[in-house]
Parts: sequence; C-alpha cells; structure tokens
Amino acid sequence: MSTTKKILLGFSAVVLIAVFTLYYKMGAFNSIQISVVKAEETLICGVWYKGRESEERYTELVRKIDPKMGKEFPRATLYKKVPTEESQEVVKFVGAIVPDTTVSFGDEFEFFTIPERKVLKGELDAAPMFGYKLPNELIEYASENNLYIRKNQEFAYIPYTGEGYIQKIILEYPIVEDL
Repeated sequence: MSTTKKILLGFSAVVLIAVFTLYYKMGAFNSIQISVVKAEETLICGVWYKGRESEERYTELVRKIDPKMGKEFPRATLYKKVPTEESQEVVKFVGAIVPDTTVSFGDEFEFFTIPERKVLKGELDAAPMFGYKLPNELIEYASENNLYIRKNQEFAYIPYTGEGYIQKIILEYPIVEDL
C-alpha cells in the first residue's frame, strides 16, 4: 500500500472517530424514557403558525420568538396538524410555557391553555436535532401496549437545562380513554 493511501486511510479513520464522538456527545445514542402520566394544565404564550416548516416566514417567526422567551421559559410547540408524507403543512402554536398570564412577550402573542390530561410521554436527553426520534418510538409503544393516542395533537417542549447543546426534549401525546 502506498504512503498516500495510508495517509488517506488514517485521515478517514480520524474523521470517522471525530464524527462518531460528536454524535455521542450530542446524545444521538441516548435511550428514550417512555411513561404514561397525568400531565398538568399547561399555559403557553405564543403565536399560531400555519404552513410549511421549511418556509422562510417560519424561520423568521422562530427568530422573532426565541430572544423574547429567554432561558427561564421552556420552548413549547403544540401541533394541531403534523407534517405527513402527503402534506408538509403544519398547524401549530409556537411559544413558551409560562406560569400565568402576567408574563407576555408582546402584543402579537396570545395565550393557549392545554388542559390537564392523561398522556403518553417520551423524554430524550440530546441535542434538539435528535428530537425526530420521539414520535415513532411513542407511536410504536402505544401500538404495542394497546394505547389509543391522538397523533395529530402532539405537544413538545424543551425545558432549558443550561448544559450546552444537550437538552431534555419532551413529547406528549394525549391518550384517548373513551372510544
């Protein structure tokens, strides 16, 4: 084997180890904790969004919201319509969990209350980019345990933990108790 091939192979191995280490440190391989719990009533201050999450106006909305929330209020999203393979359009309420209506981020923001409910809850300690793992795991768990959930009403939030890029990502699906 030539010296160039050895150097290239060694460099490739170093890059591969670096990428694996980065993913590991970001929580890509952490397990999801799943439970059935009674969730408390939750108040969110935010704005409604309807459209594709890939649109520039969504990115602008998030940029506008984030600085107003600060680190003391957990980011929250309530989906009324989740994206599917057929349609990437979403309907969701984007904002932050607040203790009461005295906290407001501006005139364009409104309050939305999610009532107390029984939920299937998934928790993952990872960088928010790995939150995509939660929905499939929860849906599979619900199916295996004969739980009926409202898949089009998911509630996701990220309580700020201050630990760099590792956050606790939480996703809840309401459980339908009377069919």
